[in-house]
Amino acid sequence: METDQKYYNLSLDQLYTELNTNANSGLSEEEVKQRLEKYGLNELPKYKRSFVKIYLAPLFNWLIVIYLFGALILFLASLFGLSSNILIIALTLGIVLLNCLVAIIQQYRAQKKLKALQELAAPTT
Repeated sequence: METDQKYYNLSLDQLYTELNTNANSGLSEEEVKQRLEKYGLNELPKYKRSFVKIYLAPLFNWLIVIYLFGALILFLASLFGLSSNILIIALTLGIVLLNCLVAIIQQYRAQKKLKALQELAAPTT
């Protein structure tokens, strides 16, 4: 059996012949066991992302980086006496950090729900 075969282009009779099966009776128990051993379960490979990519990705959002850069410019301006508005710097950093915290919490909840869905859809053989 070729794994890169485009089965959707075949007629049903050609497909049954190619896959060595019968449309009425299906596969025998022995054939099922052999194919499970040879090909494994019909499931997608699990893709595991790192903690940093999942939870710290909001910190590297381009909009957050722009806000942090703006806060840095305000901070440097206040150091050199061009501006003495520390309150604006603190508010900017506070809002950015709050935004990051909310994004991380949302990502955590989404990961929990995704894991629950994966467990619900897990094959039971």
